Amino acid sequence: MKHTLLFCLACLAVTSFTNADQTATFPQKEPLIDLTFPDGWEIKEEGALLAHPKEDQSFIVSVAPLESTNDKVSEAVAEVKKLIEEDFEDVTYEELQKIEGEGVVSLLLQAKGKDSDGKASIFNLIINQPKAESLLLLQMIASSEGFEKYAEAGKQLMLSVKAHATVQTFAYPNKKEPAFTVDFPADWKLQTTDEGAYVESPDKLIPFNVLLIDSADVGVALESMKKKVGGAYSEIVWNEGKEANVVKDDALSLTATFENGQAMDGKDPYVVNFVQYVKKGSDKFLLMFTQYPKAALEKHADNLEAVIKSIKVR
Repeated sequence: MKHTLLFCLACLAVTSFTNADQTATFPQKEPLIDLTFPDGWEIKEEGALLAHPKEDQSFIVSVAPLESTNDKVSEAVAEVKKLIEEDFEDVTYEELQKIEGEGVVSLLLQAKGKDSDGKASIFNLIINQPKAESLLLLQMIASSEGFEKYAEAGKQLMLSVKAHATVQTFAYPNKKEPAFTVDFPADWKLQTTDEGAYVESPDKLIPFNVLLIDSADVGVALESMKKKVGGAYSEIVWNEGKEANVVKDDALSLTATFENGQAMDGKDPYVVNFVQYVKKGSDKFLLMFTQYPKAALEKHADNLEAVIKSIKVR
């Protein structure tokens, strides 16, 4: 079942997660690839994507297009070697390795050299994304200290490269035989938990909590959460003073309940939303909620609507 609803939400104090990853895309305007960096790394795009561990530039990552096209792989290898040898002396290379990812095929060219700062390890991933006009280069340059500290992170970064996806799917209990699925934008953080998932937009304005709750609690969980969440605001009005919006699908034995709260935190307007999907005979029901400053709708209205449209119950 799909239900169209503009889902307006506000920031909520939720459990934070350490060691979570952050997904980046390149290029930002017309993304071709996605890749995953450790949480806390500094990432920016200035023509090329540049990244390094926070306050540590002993391991530097860049992503940029090459001049060589997808059908000129041998020329790309020569182009990369020329780039390396412009900055490093006494360069030695290892044998090329092929790495296949989701929607991309890459060649790994490993090199060692030295510059004015000393010895360096240089990892070059030449990425063939079929939709790209040219090959892309993911380059990682590490000092001896940086290599020792971040070699594993660099390996995982290379393995994370894949063709850009527009969505990522949370599925319960699994993707092969899901009872519930929800799609979120691909560049949002999605952290699975014992209860479901916590999802957050890159600017941290929009947090989603996705909870799978025992069916025995279907009569109390939503009201309990409304009371808890709503109590954090100086004032809140649910559903414009009306009853919740309830949609039933008898063919699927499914009942969906939508609660919209207009709230104030001091002088700042917030929106609080809950959506509950209950399927008769299921051992779990889906309860998803989020809260955000009303001003965040200017940026995220389309994303929020798309998330709600994506909910499916089998």
